[in-house]
Amino acid sequence: MHCVVEDKLYIASGDLKEDAGGNARELWTSGVYNYEPLYDDFGPVKLSHVIRFCQRLDSEMASHPDDKVVVCVDAGDARDLANAVFMLGCYLILKFKTSADRVRKCFAWADETLCEPFRDSSTGKADFFIHLNDCWRAMEKARLRDWIRYGGKSGSWGEYNVNEYEHYDSLANGRLHIVVPGKFVAFKGPKNLGEDKYQDGADGARQFGPSYYFEIFHAMGVTAVVRLNESEYDDADFEEEGFDHHHLEWPASASCPPDRVAHAFARLADSSRRGLLA
Repeated sequence: MHCVVEDKLYIASGDLKEDAGGNARELWTSGVYNYEPLYDDFGPVKLSHVIRFCQRLDSEMASHPDDKVVVCVDAGDARDLANAVFMLGCYLILKFKTSADRVRKCFAWADETLCEPFRDSSTGKADFFIHLNDCWRAMEKARLRDWIRYGGKSGSWGEYNVNEYEHYDSLANGRLHIVVPGKFVAFKGPKNLGEDKYQDGADGARQFGPSYYFEIFHAMGVTAVVRLNESEYDDADFEEEGFDHHHLEWPASASCPPDRVAHAFARLADSSRRGLLA
């Protein structure tokens, strides 16, 4: 068991309540805040999980001010431990404005023998990893830019509203996210569904037509759409609705975009008329 906040907040792998003394509360993250992989990829949990964890931790500590709180994960699970440590570090950054460097020192014990590093969603063997400190520095940068700030029990955490985030994160509601406030939206590529905004397949999967996104994008301030995969809809659908449309697809077999695509995307991001790029 490791101390995070002296005499108040700890983290443990397994049921180690006894090590914290008789007045300890367990808060389990295993099976509650999970990363959803495509293949064998592994990443930090999504932003809504971070916010809900912070709210839950606050509630537990406020409800039991005289007790220690022990954040627990399943024993021996390097992935669960990595994300529990990640969320605790984010809690310190967002609530107490602790620097990423100080957070790293607080969790100096959480090395790669205990916490699995994050990797991308390619199917091959990973040759590049993202580490906890990389993620904490990103969260600190977002806080310093006021993209995200501690919101307590409210749904509004800076530029992000956790209720809206969870709504659009759902596969039933478009699976779209504001990635950079005021700049980028990522969304699932639409398909040509005729007059339908969406259709549910026999397997339960929901497909979306371009028209599903029109009202949502206008409300978010999107002014341009960039297609990065093969066309499965008519570009004119977005153009007739007043959006600029660009296509920068590259071979599906390539794991990363070639330089020409990356440079073209950067030019669009810099030169796009005022508004968000989706």
